[in-house]
Amino acid sequence: MTETMPATQKAAGKELVAYLKNKYGIGIVQRHCDVCATSCPGTNFPFSDIAGASGSVSVTTTPSEGDGDKTILKEDGWWGPKLTTRLQQIFGTTVDGVVSNQFLCYRDKNPGLDGGWKWISNPSGYSPLIKAIQKKVGAKQDGHIGPATIKAIQKWLGCVQDGCFSGPSPCIKKLQEWCNRQ
Repeated sequence: MTETMPATQKAAGKELVAYLKNKYGIGIVQRHCDVCATSCPGTNFPFSDIAGASGSVSVTTTPSEGDGDKTILKEDGWWGPKLTTRLQQIFGTTVDGVVSNQFLCYRDKNPGLDGGWKWISNPSGYSPLIKAIQKKVGAKQDGHIGPATIKAIQKWLGCVQDGCFSGPSPCIKKLQEWCNRQ
Protein backbone atom coordinates (compact mmCIF):
# COMPACT_ATOMS: atom_id res chain seq x y z
CA MET A 1 0.00 0.00 0.00
CA THR A 2 1.37 3.41 -0.99
CA GLU A 3 0.50 6.28 1.29
CA THR A 4 -0.53 9.57 -0.27
CA MET A 5 -0.92 12.94 1.34
CA PRO A 6 -4.44 14.43 1.16
CA ALA A 7 -4.75 17.52 -1.04
CA THR A 8 -5.65 19.81 1.88
CA GLN A 9 -2.60 18.70 3.85
CA LYS A 10 -0.37 19.18 0.80
CA ALA A 11 -1.84 22.67 0.24
CA ALA A 12 -1.21 23.57 3.89
CA GLY A 13 2.38 22.34 3.57
CA LYS A 14 2.90 24.43 0.43
CA GLU A 15 1.49 27.49 2.17
CA LEU A 16 3.73 26.99 5.20
CA VAL A 17 6.88 26.48 3.12
CA ALA A 18 6.10 29.50 0.95
CA TYR A 19 5.45 31.64 4.02
CA LEU A 20 8.73 30.59 5.70
CA LYS A 21 10.72 31.05 2.48
CA ASN A 22 9.32 34.54 2.10
CA LYS A 23 9.68 35.53 5.76
CA TYR A 24 13.28 34.33 6.14
CA GLY A 25 14.53 34.82 2.57
CA ILE A 26 15.12 31.10 2.05
CA GLY A 27 15.94 30.15 -1.53
CA ILE A 28 16.58 26.42 -1.25
CA VAL A 29 14.66 23.91 0.85
CA GLN A 30 16.52 20.68 1.55
CA ARG A 31 15.32 17.27 2.65
CA HIS A 32 16.67 15.92 5.92
CA CYS A 33 18.35 13.10 3.96
CA ASP A 34 20.22 15.71 1.88
CA VAL A 35 22.18 16.85 4.92
CA CYS A 36 22.17 13.81 7.25
CA ALA A 37 22.42 10.04 6.98
CA THR A 38 18.69 9.34 7.19
CA SER A 39 15.85 8.33 4.89
CA CYS A 40 13.68 11.22 6.07
CA PRO A 41 11.25 12.39 4.70
CA GLY A 42 10.68 9.04 2.97
CA THR A 43 9.90 8.04 -0.60
CA ASN A 44 6.16 8.79 -0.48
CA PHE A 45 6.47 12.36 0.82
CA PRO A 46 5.63 14.87 -1.98
CA PHE A 47 8.77 16.91 -1.28
CA SER A 48 9.18 18.52 -4.71
CA ASP A 49 5.53 19.66 -4.73
CA ILE A 50 5.76 21.21 -1.28
CA ALA A 51 9.35 22.51 -1.27
CA GLY A 52 8.95 24.14 -4.66
CA ALA A 53 6.17 26.41 -3.41
CA SER A 54 6.64 30.02 -4.42
CA GLY A 55 7.73 32.45 -1.73
CA SER A 56 5.05 34.93 -2.74
CA VAL A 57 2.04 33.17 -1.29
CA SER A 58 -0.47 35.28 0.61
CA VAL A 59 -1.14 34.19 4.17
CA THR A 60 -4.21 35.46 5.98
CA THR A 61 -3.83 36.31 9.65
CA THR A 62 -6.02 38.09 12.14
CA PRO A 63 -4.17 41.01 13.70
CA SER A 64 -4.60 41.58 17.40
CA GLU A 65 -5.59 44.88 18.95
CA GLY A 66 -2.70 47.35 19.03
CA ASP A 67 0.31 45.10 18.32
CA GLY A 68 0.47 43.34 14.96
CA ASP A 69 3.08 40.85 16.24
CA LYS A 70 1.28 40.09 19.51
CA THR A 71 -0.12 36.61 19.97
CA ILE A 72 -3.17 36.15 22.18
CA LEU A 73 -2.52 33.06 24.26
CA LYS A 74 -5.02 30.41 25.22
CA GLU A 75 -5.34 30.75 29.00
CA ASP A 76 -5.27 27.04 29.78
CA GLY A 77 -2.64 26.74 32.54
CA TRP A 78 -0.01 24.89 30.47
CA TRP A 79 3.42 26.43 29.81
CA GLY A 80 4.44 25.32 26.33
CA PRO A 81 6.23 26.87 23.33
CA LYS A 82 3.54 29.50 22.65
CA LEU A 83 3.74 30.93 26.17
CA THR A 84 7.54 30.79 26.04
CA THR A 85 7.55 32.62 22.70
CA ARG A 86 5.28 35.36 24.03
CA LEU A 87 7.36 35.74 27.20
CA GLN A 88 10.53 35.95 25.09
CA GLN A 89 8.92 38.75 23.07
CA ILE A 90 7.86 40.61 26.21
CA PHE A 91 11.22 40.26 27.98
CA GLY A 92 13.32 40.94 24.87
CA THR A 93 15.24 37.66 24.84
CA THR A 94 15.93 35.41 21.85
CA VAL A 95 12.59 34.23 20.46
CA ASP A 96 12.68 30.50 19.72
CA GLY A 97 9.90 29.06 21.90
CA VAL A 98 12.39 27.07 23.98
CA VAL A 99 13.35 27.36 27.64
CA SER A 100 16.92 26.09 27.50
CA ASN A 101 19.33 24.58 30.04
CA GLN A 102 16.97 23.51 32.83
CA PHE A 103 17.70 20.96 35.56
CA LEU A 104 16.07 17.62 34.77
CA CYS A 105 15.27 17.01 38.45
CA TYR A 106 12.49 19.67 38.29
CA ARG A 107 10.69 18.29 35.21
CA ASP A 108 8.50 15.66 36.87
CA LYS A 109 7.72 17.94 39.82
CA ASN A 110 6.22 20.53 37.45
CA PRO A 111 3.80 18.85 35.02
CA GLY A 112 2.43 22.26 33.97
CA LEU A 113 5.72 22.91 32.16
CA ASP A 114 4.44 21.18 29.08
CA GLY A 115 6.57 21.47 25.96
CA GLY A 116 9.58 23.37 24.69
CA TRP A 117 11.63 22.87 27.84
CA LYS A 118 15.18 21.55 27.47
CA TRP A 119 15.74 19.39 30.55
CA ILE A 120 19.37 18.40 31.20
CA SER A 121 20.88 16.45 34.11
CA ASN A 122 23.65 18.99 34.66
CA PRO A 123 23.18 22.05 32.44
CA SER A 124 26.27 24.10 31.69
CA GLY A 125 24.29 27.19 30.70
CA TYR A 126 21.10 28.96 31.68
CA SER A 127 17.95 30.37 30.12
CA PRO A 128 18.05 34.12 29.41
CA LEU A 129 14.24 34.10 29.61
CA ILE A 130 14.14 32.55 33.08
CA LYS A 131 16.85 34.98 34.20
CA ALA A 132 14.77 37.92 32.92
CA ILE A 133 11.66 36.59 34.68
CA GLN A 134 13.69 36.14 37.88
CA LYS A 135 14.74 39.78 37.69
CA LYS A 136 11.11 40.86 37.22
CA VAL A 137 9.83 38.84 40.19
CA GLY A 138 12.78 39.53 42.53
CA ALA A 139 14.23 36.01 42.58
CA LYS A 140 17.89 34.97 42.48
CA GLN A 141 18.97 35.42 38.85
CA ASP A 142 20.56 32.10 37.90
CA GLY A 143 18.44 31.39 34.79
CA HIS A 144 17.08 28.08 36.13
CA ILE A 145 13.50 27.24 37.07
CA GLY A 146 13.12 25.70 40.51
CA PRO A 147 11.00 25.97 43.66
CA ALA A 148 12.37 29.39 44.71
CA THR A 149 11.79 30.93 41.28
CA ILE A 150 8.35 29.36 41.00
CA LYS A 151 7.39 30.68 44.46
CA ALA A 152 8.54 34.17 43.41
CA ILE A 153 6.44 33.96 40.23
CA GLN A 154 3.47 32.70 42.25
CA LYS A 155 3.85 35.56 44.75
CA TRP A 156 4.15 38.13 41.94
CA LEU A 157 0.93 36.84 40.35
CA GLY A 158 -0.95 36.55 43.67
CA CYS A 159 -1.15 32.75 43.64
CA VAL A 160 -0.67 30.08 46.28
CA GLN A 161 3.10 29.74 46.79
CA ASP A 162 3.84 26.02 46.75
CA GLY A 163 6.93 26.11 44.51
CA CYS A 164 5.60 23.91 41.73
CA PHE A 165 3.52 24.26 38.58
CA SER A 166 0.77 21.64 38.50
CA GLY A 167 -0.79 20.64 35.22
CA PRO A 168 -2.82 22.62 34.46
CA SER A 169 -1.60 25.34 36.80
CA PRO A 170 -3.73 28.24 38.05
CA CYS A 171 -0.53 30.28 38.28
CA ILE A 172 0.47 29.56 34.68
CA LYS A 173 -3.05 30.60 33.69
CA LYS A 174 -2.49 33.93 35.47
CA LEU A 175 0.87 34.25 33.70
CA GLN A 176 -0.91 33.72 30.36
CA GLU A 177 -3.49 36.35 31.35
CA TRP A 178 -0.66 38.76 32.23
CA CYS A 179 1.00 38.13 28.84
CA ASN A 180 -2.27 38.83 27.04
CA ARG A 181 -2.45 42.24 28.75
CA GLN A 182 1.06 43.24 27.63
